[in-house]
Amino acid sequence: MCRRYNLAKHTWHALLLSLGFVLVFFSQFVGNVRAYDDGFTITIPAIGVQAPIVPAYIRDFGDGRITWDVSSLRMQVAHLDQTAWFGQGGNVVLGGHSQVSPTLPDIFINLDSLQPGDEIIINGGGQVWRYVVASVGRVHLNDLSPVYPTGDNRLTIITCDTQTWDNTQSIYTGRVVVVAYPIAEEPASSDTAPHELSYLPDYTLNLRTAPTTAADVLVQVPSGGALPVVGRSADAQWLKVRYNGLDGWVALGYGRFNGDINSLPIMAG
Repeated sequence: MCRRYNLAKHTWHALLLSLGFVLVFFSQFVGNVRAYDDGFTITIPAIGVQAPIVPAYIRDFGDGRITWDVSSLRMQVAHLDQTAWFGQGGNVVLGGHSQVSPTLPDIFINLDSLQPGDEIIINGGGQVWRYVVASVGRVHLNDLSPVYPTGDNRLTIITCDTQTWDNTQSIYTGRVVVVAYPIAEEPASSDTAPHELSYLPDYTLNLRTAPTTAADVLVQVPSGGALPVVGRSADAQWLKVRYNGLDGWVALGYGRFNGDINSLPIMAG
């Protein structure tokens, strides 16, 4: 679990300038980061995002770059260490990739299509935080203002702007920045309606096109995020789930299902 606290704005400014800080989101896939033990997830219905929230710590890369290390993210959303935490006030900053290569989109590929009024839902630690999008903008990578502490309660989400790829530097020179404000806080319900059945993977799983290991893999699903379940295979060894706008099959036995599998409809592959 990462530390969850704010640094004063002047401390941030001095730290970042003295270290020559540049906010860089790497386009390099290494693997998945382990999700928080208390199961925090983010859902953005308007763009089909549902993903675990994982920690991103500040790291000295030894080449003049001192920044949050998000190089291992894949279809995950990172909480930037030392920014605010949910329910504690201030600026909670999340980040993630828009794409990890020109042909491989990632979790926030459609972040810039959000509109004011769209909802963002954070679930974890027995609570639900709901935010409404206030603005969607673009900044240069050297503009650090989106990550500064604020006097209000807000959620800031940052990703690389795919329109700003610079071949000479091999970096994205711009960032898409979404700012949202809280609607309400409410306790998470312990009652689970049939349409809210979910599967929580304990490991990274393959999301397949059919309930068999011979089927094609659509995408790898990281551990830690709850997957809505819509059905099961006839032999009750596979679950049909939804993940980031995709319907596919995951093998049962590698996570936790919060209901009676026999209550699920049997679905064809």
